[in-house]
Amino acid sequence: MRGISFAAIVLLTALMSGTSQAQSVHELLAQCADMSDPPRSVNACTVLIQLTQSNVGYNKDKAGFFNNRGLAYEHEHRYDRAITDFDQSVQLDPNDAIAFFNRGIAYFAVHQSERAVQDYSEALKLKPDLYAVYNNRGAAYRRLGQYDHANEDFAQAIRYYDQLLSREPTPDPALLTVVGDTYNNMGQYDRAIESLDKAIKMKPDYANAWNGRCLAHERLGQLQQALADCNEAIRLSRSGDFVMTTTLSVCGYIYLRMKNYDAAIADFDATLKADPNSAAGSLYGRGLAEKAKGDIAGANTDIAAAKSITPNIADLVGM
Repeated sequence: MRGISFAAIVLLTALMSGTSQAQSVHELLAQCADMSDPPRSVNACTVLIQLTQSNVGYNKDKAGFFNNRGLAYEHEHRYDRAITDFDQSVQLDPNDAIAFFNRGIAYFAVHQSERAVQDYSEALKLKPDLYAVYNNRGAAYRRLGQYDHANEDFAQAIRYYDQLLSREPTPDPALLTVVGDTYNNMGQYDRAIESLDKAIKMKPDYANAWNGRCLAHERLGQLQQALADCNEAIRLSRSGDFVMTTTLSVCGYIYLRMKNYDAAIADFDATLKADPNSAAGSLYGRGLAEKAKGDIAGANTDIAAAKSITPNIADLVGM
């Protein structure tokens, strides 16, 4: 969470003195900002919102509480609630680029890519050096079939990342992973693996990096390496989180390429159960597996449903 004002801390301390809350103000603030335990974060942010909602002013502080609760809802795949909280955040503080960025992520997750592009563009207008936005907006453009715009954004993201990496004697594994993800989006899978190899070497327990390298190997047809990376990503991730669900979907496509159709369908089913918003890719993959098994009716239903969500889904998954 961005820095909270001293006045807000004083206010919260005074307000909590008359309640039965067991946590201190600083504990609540820390829990609200800690996304490692989303339900706890939701609860802490909710307490802070309730304590301050009837007090005039403190808009930036209140915006921060709504923004963090929205992030926690995103981690739980409760995107409608996340969007509602980000709406509150940008209304309270319309100059906060991060809130627009986060709402863009939520809109992208529920396949409202045009609205995602609008929010990403607003975030860049407010904070042009918010480099990660270019990769995300590029992904939204790509889903919309606007490939020229997508490639421009990916290239811009890489330029910014290269500048950052040139200034760091010891590169940040998270930044190296984002670079790898961007190269994946650009279809430059060898370069993605090069960056992700470095991230994994520096931080072997970083599930996001294993997930990104898993996808790169899958797209290159290096299926055994891909499966090994996916399994490691799943082992390191938390059940139900973004890395877990995206990795399960990639596993489905690995098994599909291996012609292990039952295993593919099982992973697509698991992905859809964990995060229904991942429907397009998982429905399409499941449809291909069903078609290969001779279940034409089921295949047609799933593939049609996938294309109704994302018309260019075949291009996006490379099959």
